[in-house]
Amino acid sequence: RPRRFCSAACRQGAYARRQRRSPRHEWWTPEPLRELVIATVDPVLDAASCERSTLAPSWLGPRHHEPQRRDALALTDWSDASPEPGWVWLNPPYNPTTLMQQFLAKAHATARRGIPVLALVPASVGTRWWRESVEQAAQAWWIIHGRLTYTGPHAVGDPAPWPSALVVYSPRGTKRVARNVIADLRDGW
Repeated sequence: RPRRFCSAACRQGAYARRQRRSPRHEWWTPEPLRELVIATVDPVLDAASCERSTLAPSWLGPRHHEPQRRDALALTDWSDASPEPGWVWLNPPYNPTTLMQQFLAKAHATARRGIPVLALVPASVGTRWWRESVEQAAQAWWIIHGRLTYTGPHAVGDPAPWPSALVVYSPRGTKRVARNVIADLRDGW
C-alpha cells in the first residue's frame, strides 16, 4: 500500500487533526446493528443518546428537553428512568475510558435492580477497564467480528479503529437469558 505521509510525525499530526474535528462521543450505533438490537431485545430506554439517534422510545442524554433526563450518571440507576420493564440499550461515550467505566458501572447497578442492560463497547480485552467492567461484572459478551462503521453527524464513514463488543448486564440468576440474547444477536449478525 502506498505511503500517504512523508514521516511518522506527519502521520501523527494528521491523526490529531482528525481527532479534533471528529469527536468520538458523537458516533451513533451503526444501522445494521440498530435494527438487530431492536429486533432482538426491543429496548425501552436508551441510556446515552440524543433524540435523532435513540434506539428506544425513552432516552437519556445531554440534549434532552427535560433537564432531569440530561445526565444519565446523576441517577442512582436507570430503573427509575425506564418507562416500563424491559431492556436498556447503552452505547456510551468511549473517551475518556473513565467516563465509559462510569456508564458501565451504572449498567451493572441497573441490572442488580432487575433491569437488563445491553451495551456496545470497544473490545479492549487487554485493559483493566475491560477486566473490571466486563469480565467481572457482565453476565455475557460477544466480540463482533470485523470493524463497525458508525453513523452520525461526526462519523467519517470509515470502519472504527477498534473491534467492538456487545455486553449483557442482567439481574442475578438470569445468566442463561443473557447467553441466549448474545446467541440470538450473533445468529442475526
